[in-house]
Amino acid sequence: MKQTNRKKILYVIPLLHQGLPLSVRINISQRTQLIKQLGHEVTTFPYRGVWSLRGWLTLFRHTQQIDILMIRIDGSCIGDMYTFIKLVRPQLRIIWEVHGFPEENAPTERVILRHIIKKYLRMILSLLVDTCTYISDELRQFAKPRLFAKHHVVIPNFISIKSPHFSRQESNLPAALRKKIKHKFVVLWGGSPQFPWQGIDLIGQLSAYIEQIDLEVIFVVIGKNSWYPLKQTRNILRITNLHRPAYRALLNRADVCIALYNKPPQIPFYFFPMKILDYMYYKRPVIASAFPVLSSIITHRSDGFLVQNTVEDITFLIMQLKNNPKLRNSIGQTAHKTVATRFSDHTARQAYKNMLNTVQK
Repeated sequence: MKQTNRKKILYVIPLLHQGLPLSVRINISQRTQLIKQLGHEVTTFPYRGVWSLRGWLTLFRHTQQIDILMIRIDGSCIGDMYTFIKLVRPQLRIIWEVHGFPEENAPTERVILRHIIKKYLRMILSLLVDTCTYISDELRQFAKPRLFAKHHVVIPNFISIKSPHFSRQESNLPAALRKKIKHKFVVLWGGSPQFPWQGIDLIGQLSAYIEQIDLEVIFVVIGKNSWYPLKQTRNILRITNLHRPAYRALLNRADVCIALYNKPPQIPFYFFPMKILDYMYYKRPVIASAFPVLSSIITHRSDGFLVQNTVEDITFLIMQLKNNPKLRNSIGQTAHKTVATRFSDHTARQAYKNMLNTVQK
């Protein structure tokens, strides 16, 4: 794609190691590729050396060759520190790609001193920022009173349809896994269970309740380092790691996918889960917690289901879908259409184009 106003962008991101959730790695890759498709030059710069002179000198050398510094910031607040480069490169335009705040990691409503320090340091640094982007309107509403950037833009998460991560080609399930779920009604949960807002505890309650009703239903949970000690039982199959091709095959095999969440104690639920788009793209009917941000993705009983996190309500929907294959298929087809039309890179491309044009002015 030709670009008359080509910009050089340095994209500061977390170090892309295997411990980083796959959804984060995919998200970074998608955003990088999309900006490149708009005709800009993008170089990624992993978080490193934020407390060392050598790291800052490396960053300074990079920023001598760029027009825009784009920083992915989250609840760790590590990326925030790179904003200080503006003090020695005042002509540099800075974009914060905001994904979260330190308070999201608080286990209770008790105020934690380090969160207060990070909050006010971020607030001060935001005076140097031109534009903040957010993955949801709920996050924008929470962040805007806490940040002093000039512009605030919502660019939701999206799926890159041509990416190999979202290939529609058939993949094979590992034989051992295929055997364990044979003749079962598979309810799938995949994600990063280490975060306390992930409703892993609800799966434990659900499995115990449904076990008394229907032994054909099996919950398959993908992910490691769970905050909740979910036990493997006769209707819970826990898998700590599954390569993406095998996971795609499991998505195609699953009958229902669930996306259940807990309300964090100190923040609104402002997350925009990539896994819901993943489920919907692969035509799976999704049962999700009825938080406002999720209702901006899912229309109840049209392309998915929204619930109030009660075991009885979720069980009712699972059994209804189990007994009605036509409903599963209808919801899944509509879900795929929703993602392809509203949450694809085609939609995100225009949002990025508009945002970058604003920053350049």
